[in-house]
Amino acid sequence: MKIKEIGIRLRQRRKQLDFTMKEVAEQVGVSENYISEIERGKGKIPSDEVLTRIAEVYQIEELDLFSAFDKLPKGITSALERSETLKRTLYDIEKSKELSDAEKDVLYDEIQKLYVDLLIKKHRGGEK
Repeated sequence: MKIKEIGIRLRQRRKQLDFTMKEVAEQVGVSENYISEIERGKGKIPSDEVLTRIAEVYQIEELDLFSAFDKLPKGITSALERSETLKRTLYDIEKSKELSDAEKDVLYDEIQKLYVDLLIKKHRGGEK
């Protein structure tokens, strides 16, 4: 997604929430001019901290916003730094010459399914 498109979507979302640029700027902790630049798709890519606050204020998924700017939220990078197993697994999958892109996607889908299944199990009281 192009930065200009991101800006348009952010402007639309701000208007849906009935916020002024000044209100958003105050909540995010930046200047009104900076919010205007982001919404116009101008200027530099916001820092991770600013993107996190924008996601909160605009009530949008942090991962979606970070992805739109080709960035990863700190939670993801922290998980990779914390878990050698996760880092090695993702690295090995991506570097594998034996797996097609479709097969790699299947593996990622299975990881997601394991995560969702665990949450459901915990929610039902099956595991703490």
